[in-house]
Amino acid sequence: MSKMPTFAVQNTAYGWRVRVPKALSDTGKPQCRFFPARRAAEDFAKKLRSEFRANGERASVLPPRVADDAFRAWTLLEPLGISLTEAARRIVLENDELKRSVEATSALEAWELSLKNRLRDSTRKSYELTAKLLKTALGKEILAGVKPEVIAAAIQGPSYTFHRRNASAFWRWCAKAPRKWCRAEVFADVETIGTKNENDIGTLAPALVKNLLRIAEKHFPETVPVYAVGFFGGARVEELKRLTGDEFTTDGIEVGASIAKKRRRRHIPMNDTLAAWLKAYPFAPCPNWAEKHKAVRRLAGWDVAARLLEKQPKPTLGKWPRNVIRHTHASAEIANGASLEDLLFRFGHTDGPDVLRAHYVGRYTKKDAVAFWSIGPKGKTIDLLKSA
Repeated sequence: MSKMPTFAVQNTAYGWRVRVPKALSDTGKPQCRFFPARRAAEDFAKKLRSEFRANGERASVLPPRVADDAFRAWTLLEPLGISLTEAARRIVLENDELKRSVEATSALEAWELSLKNRLRDSTRKSYELTAKLLKTALGKEILAGVKPEVIAAAIQGPSYTFHRRNASAFWRWCAKAPRKWCRAEVFADVETIGTKNENDIGTLAPALVKNLLRIAEKHFPETVPVYAVGFFGGARVEELKRLTGDEFTTDGIEVGASIAKKRRRRHIPMNDTLAAWLKAYPFAPCPNWAEKHKAVRRLAGWDVAARLLEKQPKPTLGKWPRNVIRHTHASAEIANGASLEDLLFRFGHTDGPDVLRAHYVGRYTKKDAVAFWSIGPKGKTIDLLKSA
């Protein structure tokens, strides 16, 4: 331990003097403090001795101004349960992250380049729309310093959920090695809901599903197997367009990487309801599917412009909800007892079960699920107890 300073009080021509060692000086150099009265000088010396004894040898390396600053910092951090050392480590880590990071625009350009020849054109273009918004909002800001609320503000609008999903993919890519330009957990604080009701998904009640299928059977039977795979298999609309029929077996549907949206192979198991529909209507690609799909929906009452219909009935159901076929399937699956983890692979989701939970749990009741899975082809009802 360092030798105890004497803090001697001496009478000089300039007043009573107390020598302050450089280790305790707020300038880092030895000082002499002068007092007009001996009592004041002795009180000052006594205070220095007391502080030295109370803090031990550590006090010998902290000038008073540093000790005061440390005390103020401790007062702020103590209620939070954070030590001065931990706070310092965080600051050092943050500084290191900023040094390692890059400008947001540069990161976005690198991400866009990485998407080429890896994703389908439609998927890549959707990512580029989000990248354009982020470039405008973030510019040359260092990515590691971007705040969640800035990202949320950049993508606000009718397509908030769409852009948040894309922005999340960008952020995860940047956070992974070897880049590590930001911390992945930061994105969790980006609001999950943008404009009012924008994040709310739509599902079709079992009666509406049945009505749509019956109309398809009557007017455009070639569309029926496509609808069946969508409603009872959960395939994406874009995937439905690319299925050829070769992917189907008695065990299920093999959605290969060349068909899947994210170029990740997955398997859709064959359930009794889907099997019944495909037996009655073997799968084959539907010519002019897009227009026939519009016609079926308009005949069912949805507000969709259908060029194939000479006389279009007056809409009674409003606008067709986006991705409603897949959303209906997912909601019915979960209500029927399927686990979220089980659906992850079948649905091709990469964001974990939280996304499925937020979107689909509770949308369908058990009664709805029974009604949905009981819908059979050609007016028949599937006996779920018998098939189980």
